[in-house]
Parts: sequence; structure tokens; C-alpha cells
Amino acid sequence: MEEGKEKFFHKIDQFIFEKLEEIKSRPEFSQFQDNLANLDEEVKTWVRVAATAAVYLIPLLLIAAVSLKVYFVHSEVKTRLDVLGHMNAITNSASQIAAVQRQSLSSVSINQLGDLVKEVVSSANSAGIDKSKLKASNFDQSTPFAGISKSEASVRFEKLNHAQLSTLLNSLTLARKMKV
Repeated sequence: MEEGKEKFFHKIDQFIFEKLEEIKSRPEFSQFQDNLANLDEEVKTWVRVAATAAVYLIPLLLIAAVSLKVYFVHSEVKTRLDVLGHMNAITNSASQIAAVQRQSLSSVSINQLGDLVKEVVSSANSAGIDKSKLKASNFDQSTPFAGISKSEASVRFEKLNHAQLSTLLNSLTLARKMKV
């Protein structure tokens, strides 16, 4: 691994030195050196200080800029991961709520007494009970939660044996998800 790094850096050094030789061979460089040689010693000192500062400051500024960018990107990625985590939690909660709704709430909306009678008669027919033995009254509907309505009514059963009543109540509570 070390040998590969050495070859890589050797190629970079070679490239840099070739470019420096190209720059030195240009007439502009010779003219710049002549102009620099003609300057006072104090000005030459300031030029050296400025060149040295540039050699050290430019890489430091580049490193600082890249570090700042990495910090902000990391911060943004962390924020997005947090948001994604919250979205997953909300999705999981929504799935759990939907599962509880399917287990607890009826899929049939009962908005009036006729709807209730239809559901009760349907359960009674599946239990082999004549619909004339059922009477419903006092229907009331309220909406305590958004999208979920609560319907209440009085239903009277007449002349049912224990098996019929048990089958009817099971059908109403389990299949139709009504509270009795």
C-alpha cells in the first residue's frame, strides 16, 4: 500500500516540477525575475512575505472552506435522516392505527335508523331469526372524532331462545363490530 502511495505522490511531484520548468522557460517569467531583481530590498522582503503568506494561507483557506462545507453537508444529512426517521415512525403509527381501526370499527357507516335496522336484520337472517322479532328505536348519531361517527339506538328482541340470541349478539359484536 505504501509503495502505491509513493508512486502516486512521485507522479504528482514530477508533474509539478515539469510545469515549473515550463513556467521558467517562458519569457514572462524572465521579465518578472528581472523586475523583481530591480526592486529595493524592503520591497523584496514584502514580496517574499506576501508570497509565503499566500503559500500558507491559500491551502488553509481551502481546507477551512472544505471543512465548513463538509460540516454543513453533514448537518443537512443528519437533519434529513432525523426527518426520515420521524416519517417512518409516523408511517408505522398510521399502519398500527389502521390495524386497530379494522379490528375495532365497523366498515359500514350507519347514518340513520334504516341503516341500523338493515344491519341488525342481516345479522338476524344469518342467525335464522325472523325480522318481526326485532324492533329498533331511539336512534342518535354523534361525531366525537374526525371521520368516526358514533350511532346509538335501542333494539328490542322478542321471543328468542338462548342459541338465537347468542348467535345474533356474536354476529353484531364480532362481524359488525357493534357494542351491545
